[in-house]
Order: sequence, then structure tokens, then C-alpha cells
Amino acid sequence: MENIGDGKMVYPMDGIGEKIFVFVVCGAKVHTDTLNFSLPFLQKRTQYRIIVVTDLSRNEGKISHPDFMDIKTPEAYSHHQACIYLKTGLHRFLPQGNAYCYLDSDVLSTGENVDQVFDEFIPPIRFAADRAPLNYFSPYAVNCGCKEDFDARPQAKADRKEWYWKTMAEIDETVEKTKHRWFYFIKKWQYDLSTQYYRLNRKYYLDKQTDIWYLRDGTKMILDDFPEMQDFEYECSHLARLLNTEFNIQVPNDWNHWNGGVFLFNDGSATFMDEWHRISISFFGNKKWKTRDQASLVAVAWKMGLQNHPVMDSKWNFLIDYDKGEILQSGDDVTLLYKGVPLELPEFSHIYSHFGDETWDVWNFLIQKG
Repeated sequence: MENIGDGKMVYPMDGIGEKIFVFVVCGAKVHTDTLNFSLPFLQKRTQYRIIVVTDLSRNEGKISHPDFMDIKTPEAYSHHQACIYLKTGLHRFLPQGNAYCYLDSDVLSTGENVDQVFDEFIPPIRFAADRAPLNYFSPYAVNCGCKEDFDARPQAKADRKEWYWKTMAEIDETVEKTKHRWFYFIKKWQYDLSTQYYRLNRKYYLDKQTDIWYLRDGTKMILDDFPEMQDFEYECSHLARLLNTEFNIQVPNDWNHWNGGVFLFNDGSATFMDEWHRISISFFGNKKWKTRDQASLVAVAWKMGLQNHPVMDSKWNFLIDYDKGEILQSGDDVTLLYKGVPLELPEFSHIYSHFGDETWDVWNFLIQKG
């Protein structure tokens, strides 16, 4: 360990064999195609070895890389489960005595100093932070139904609008028809005598003081007041609750968990990796959990007391979110903008959605660096 000033400590990986980048991929052709696209970006920029860990028996597409390890995965696993099995078990499959940097296949090497990532190692293992706190990840990790509810909100909002305007049209039509019926003078008399509420029929009544219509059950006919019309975020607390129930750990909803797209490990990471592997696999048969490796990563980090372990700078795993629109190409075609501020090109750009979308100017900008 060496102090390089400003209190920063470096844990050198020199003297322990090779420094090696490693990818994991198996299953559908889209995943091998993604890997084959990403590999040349890294090959162009690194002097180090690159290994691909896979299960060839599962692959629908060919891997365009000669340095690979073929690991047979349990046949009962889905392709996604097999990938998690390989990823969290890398320390068991790869040669010992080396330093490793794992990369998801959708991570593009876009900087010019990617090999320096190995200098970022702090034992026992090191990740970068995810893009949002735990409660935003929760619907994607737990089978609580919240993501499905959230996904249904846009349609529910559209359905509520359609129902609202149809109902208001029915009320207006009923009022107009009443004005032309022989008993209109009775309805007018009822309206004049009523103090606050006027009952149009068995379905609707009017609050004369506010001029707001109500349904028979008391539902107020104000469109913006319906729950479907409210702004919402994809977040819930079910992951934190389940972690407490299953592992007796209390993880705050606002804890910024780690992202598994890029991480550094070596032989000293074995205890951490063993537990990550064990818990990840245990989730496969548990209907409470979705098939992910990040919830198990949270569990291990807190079980081992590593919740305050330093994370890598975001340039080593820069998460590019298509949907949020925070990253844009500048007008000069030279830089990217992040929240309106020029962005120094990340060493690793993690494009976890819309990978390969040629209609996206950010994608087109990044692949020019290939």
C-alpha cells in the first residue's frame, strides 16, 4: 500500500500476475452480438489480456474472440441465471494469482486510459455507485408488483382521462335533456330548494357552492385529484424491508447501492465473491426475488460491513440513461453534455438501454470513438 498524497492510498495490483479484463456472456444472440461490438473498443485501448467466460452450449451466436473459457452451467438455469452463476463465480473459474476487471458486455471503452482502472483497486473488491438510491432500484429487484403497477400507470392515466371526459359529457347531456322534459319545473324547484347539494339523478349530484360534480359514492369529479393523474417515481421500500427480513440487515432506502457493471477483484476477493455467488443462486428458487445480481450484492456489502467502502469514480462505469435525457450531444459534435455541463469523456460508458440505437445522437457520438 502506498500513500500518493492528499491522503489517497493506492493498493497496487503489481506483482500478482497478470492484469486481465473479463466479460461474461451466454445465451441469446443479442448478448453475443453486444459483446462482439464492445470487444474492439477495449482491444484498441488496452495492453492487457481479455478473457470471455461463457457456456458455449447455450450460445445462439458466435463469440468473435479467441481467448475464452467454456464453463458448463447447470441445465436447470435460464440463460439469465446462467450468466449470474458465471459472473458471481468468476473467482472459481478464472486462474488464480491475477488482477481482474470485470465488464458487462454493454460497457463501451471510450476513454484513452482504460488500463489505469487497475490502479483503482481497494480490497477486498471495488465497484462504482449505481445511478440512484436503493428505493429506486427496489421495484426491479423484488417481486412486489410495484414495477408492474408503475408500468401500468401511463395506460391507467389515459383510461382515467377517457372515463372522466365521457362521464362529464354524460352529465352535461343529462342536464340538457332535463331542460326539455315536462318535469323540468320540478327539477328546477328541487335545485332552488337545495342548500348545498343538488341531486341530478341516482348517479350524480352537484355541490352548488363549489360547482363540482360528485358520483353517488362521493367521488369528486376533478380530474387532477385522481391518483392516476399524479406524478410518480419508480420507487418503493420493499427491497429494504425484504433485506431486513431475510438477512437481518437494515439498509436505508436512500443508500446508494453499487452497480455490478464494472468491478475489480483478485484472490483476496474470494470471501466476498463466495457469498455473492451463494446468495445470488439462492434467489433463483425464491419467488420473492427477481433474477438480478444487484440485490444480492447489497446483501453481501452490508453483511460484511462494507456499506461505506469507497466506490470508484463514475468515469470507470458511467451509466448512460436514454430515458432520462440527462446526456446530450453538444452542438459542436466534440463533447457530450451532462445536465447541461460539458462532460469529460468517460473511460467506460455503460449503455444499459438502447444499445445500438442509431437514432440516438449520444450513441452515434460514442461509437465514433471506436
